Amino acid sequence: MVAILRICYGPFDAFGVMSHRIQKIRGLLKALNEEGYVVQVYKIDLLNMLQVILFNRIIFQCDVRNLKFNMDYEDDNVCKIAVSAIKEAILRMMTKVQLSSYVMAKKEIRSKDVNNTGSKEKTKSNFSFRKMCEINNQDLLDIKKDSI
Repeated sequence: MVAILRICYGPFDAFGVMSHRIQKIRGLLKALNEEGYVVQVYKIDLLNMLQVILFNRIIFQCDVRNLKFNMDYEDDNVCKIAVSAIKEAILRMMTKVQLSSYVMAKKEIRSKDVNNTGSKEKTKSNFSFRKMCEINNQDLLDIKKDSI
């Protein structure tokens, strides 16, 4: 599953002009693109606001004026904090998504087992269910080892 990040940024006042300026988030966008994330950028009407949203949850929020204008990721401390928060949130949320997909697959296979009347088909689906559980459990163990 690919995580789609939504970056929402609002207008801010610079030299008496209130407008949306994507130059403030260029370093963040460049860093996220280099990491391989899918990023969608939206203009919002909240003044001085930057929000990073993943799975309809705000995972990072700050004042857009705290980001440096047209600066790279390495030179902007707030951008570094945002990228580290995004990486941590993706790790945590993807684990939850994998768990929820495991539960959904479990229910789905059981509902098919009830509908099947042939014993060979039932045994086959039970075997695939057990195999899928082993694979998902191994993936979760690998993720936990990587995070420790």
